[in-house]
Amino acid sequence: MAEDADGKPDPSQAFLTVYRALFDELRFAKQQQWTITNYFALVIGTVFGVQKSFGHLETCEKVIGTAIVLLSVIYCVYFLVATQLHIGKTRSRLELVRKKSEHYFRAEEINVLGLEEDRFPYSRTLSFLIPLIGVSVIGAAIVTYSLWR
Repeated sequence: MAEDADGKPDPSQAFLTVYRALFDELRFAKQQQWTITNYFALVIGTVFGVQKSFGHLETCEKVIGTAIVLLSVIYCVYFLVATQLHIGKTRSRLELVRKKSEHYFRAEEINVLGLEEDRFPYSRTLSFLIPLIGVSVIGAAIVTYSLWR
């Protein structure tokens, strides 16, 4: 194994590949949260559009529309939270790799690369998740209200 001038061994290709793959996994999971929210918006937009194009709805049609909206928002929130848990798990794995990186990098490199300890891997992006859930719930409430108005 080769070493640099400070006696730190060069990271193996496998180490670097796993590290990159974990970051790619994070990027993918974050994109999935947006995709989930966008598909939910498409569903409730469709329900709203159908309601507007039909005009007055019968009670059974309102119940069906409400059920579709409620099931959709439940699935949306479930998948957003499941994706957040997946992100936390991936960040925890990155933390394990980061601890090994101290073996390969000098302290100043760790600081420059942002490889400091992540003490809250599961809750770090709650400020991103909570608005997505909030927008979904508010959208569902508005469409449900419009169905029964």
